[in-house]
Parts: sequence; C-alpha cells; structure tokens
Amino acid sequence: MEQDKHIVKSYDDEMKEINNNILDIGSLVENQLKRALSALKNQDTELAEKVTEDDNLIDEKFRELDQNLVLILGKRQPMATDLRTIFSAIKMNKDLERLGDHATNIAKRTAMIELVLPEKPVRDILRMGEHVQIMIGKVIQSFVNFSAEEAKVVWKMDEEIDDEYLGILRQLLTYMMEDPKRISACTNLLYMVKDLERAGDYVQNIAEDIYYAVSGEPLYNEGPDREWEAIKPLKKKK
Repeated sequence: MEQDKHIVKSYDDEMKEINNNILDIGSLVENQLKRALSALKNQDTELAEKVTEDDNLIDEKFRELDQNLVLILGKRQPMATDLRTIFSAIKMNKDLERLGDHATNIAKRTAMIELVLPEKPVRDILRMGEHVQIMIGKVIQSFVNFSAEEAKVVWKMDEEIDDEYLGILRQLLTYMMEDPKRISACTNLLYMVKDLERAGDYVQNIAEDIYYAVSGEPLYNEGPDREWEAIKPLKKKK
C-alpha cells in the first residue's frame, strides 16, 4: 500500500514490512489453492499430502505478522490512515490464514478419497476454484495499488462464486437422490465446494478491509441467506 512518508524512517520501514508480509502470505495462499485444485484434478494424493503439510508455513507467517502488528500498535500509537491500515492488516492476516485452511481442507479430502468421483461436478468445482484464484490475485493487486475501486470490484465478484456454489450444491444433491451409491463421493465434493465458497467469502472480507483502509468507509453485504433459499423445502400449496 502506498502511503504518506513518516518523519521517523524506521516507522516507514515497519509499514513497508507489513505490506511485504501481507503480500508474501497472499502469494503462499494463492499457490496453496492452486496446488490443492491440481491435486483434485489429477487425483494426486502425494501432492495433496504435500499441500497439507505446507499449511504449517502459512500458520507460521500468520503468527509472526500478528505479533508484529500488535507491537507496532503499542509502540507507534498510529492515527488516521495508519490506524485503519494496521487494523485492516490484522483482519486481512487472519482472513488469509483461514483462506489457506480452506485450500488445505480440499487437499485433505483429496488425499483421503478412494472413490471414483463424478466428472461433471469435479469440472465445475475446478472452474469455481479457478475463479476464486482470480479473486485472490485481484485482491492482492488492489492491496498493492492501495485502490478502493479495485477492492470493490473484487468484493462484487463474490456474487459469481455464490452463484456457482449454489448451482453445484443443487447438482450434487440431485446426484445423491438419484443414486444413493454416489452419496459418499458427493459428500466429499460437498465439503470441497463449501470450502471454495468460504474461500470466496474470505477474499470478499479482505476486499472490504482494503476498501476501508483506503476510503475510511465500510462496505456492507446485506440480503437473504441464498444457500438456505436454494435448498429449503418448498411450501405445500393449499
């Protein structure tokens, strides 16, 4: 994030280090999801296990940055944009860590699966995953550019992820109702697509944090629970 210079150079260095750490964690998370999806696509259990192990690195980076942010808050007592930036960085750091967890969950499920998965839902999940990857790349770019406009574009992209999620959810529920033998495989895919939907939510949260850090204004997402609307039983006609 590009910001005004401070009188104390070490303060500038600390703020720059925050930015670099956020970018490092974002890059790790983006790669974590990419490899998890590759493992699913190729049913590569060895890669899936490696992705699972690498989640420890993201956790270590998260803890290190979290401690540094708390130290800067206490030492510098920042005001205005700096304060918003640091509070946003604290939230972004946590959201990135959770994003990494969801990517790792996909890898864990892939490593455990010994069943033949239905091809169409897998293709749709992989496409949805690619769209989440695009969101991650764009939200990182909006952070680099300190751009509220770019962050808002990413924030709105989550609607497409939710639409894809609901479509795959209905598809998998139909598969299970039509053929009970598919229940076990489809259940694993249900967990995976939910992980991707939650990953999209965390990217949207990060976009909100960036927007707030830049503009000082919050973004709100109000509306009905679309997941429940998609699966709730229809009312019987009187």
